[in-house]
Amino acid sequence: MEKRHAIIESATRLFGSIGFDATTTLEIADEADVTEPLINYHFKGKHELGIFLRNHFQASKVQFERNVYFFFKEKKTIRNVKLTSQYFLRKWIDYSVLSS
Repeated sequence: MEKRHAIIESATRLFGSIGFDATTTLEIADEADVTEPLINYHFKGKHELGIFLRNHFQASKVQFERNVYFFFKEKKTIRNVKLTSQYFLRKWIDYSVLSS
């Protein structure tokens, strides 16, 4: 599980910094200090890894929006909550990618 996590962290950093199309599985493997076949073992390739990350971040975004909604429920409109949550989520993703 530790190597799978390293793959996810490396892919997140590389996709965020140089883009999905420009990133190769070899670059991900090198940064994660794993072999390229291990990426295929866990994710069946770069495309599946990208889908996993998209779904993971989408689920995080939804949960984050719920948390922000309940926090500001009495003080803000729903539209302001969505805008606020999108802003904080972007900052969280930027921080996650840059600090990893």
